[in-house]
Amino acid sequence: MTPFGERLEQLRRKRGLKQVELAELVGIKASYVSVLERGHKGAPSKYVLRKIIEKLHLSEQEQKALLHDAEISDFTLKILTGISRSEFELIHQLKNVLGSLNEDQILIMKTVLNIKCERRFSRGGMI
Repeated sequence: MTPFGERLEQLRRKRGLKQVELAELVGIKASYVSVLERGHKGAPSKYVLRKIIEKLHLSEQEQKALLHDAEISDFTLKILTGISRSEFELIHQLKNVLGSLNEDQILIMKTVLNIKCERRFSRGGMI
């Protein structure tokens, strides 16, 4: 299940809706709601996201959480041009271990990435 799928199911259940009822509200098929919730598809289009937000009357906090989860549940990875060979190697290595990382490994990688970003920002670099 993707973060988006988990969030969508949580919001739907909180409002006491069945998948069919959510689908009717948003104007999509119930089977699409099902595959979204199970994580068999990435996040839906911006149009569908807006409809979900509108029809479920999401609070500002719920909207932010749903949009964040949609962003991190994107199945596509766009690689920028001009990255180094080392970065390509890192992406390849990470791709091969996704799904088998434990929480400690993930925490270590996130910490290292955050250190690099903090150094870049503290040097008056990018934002």
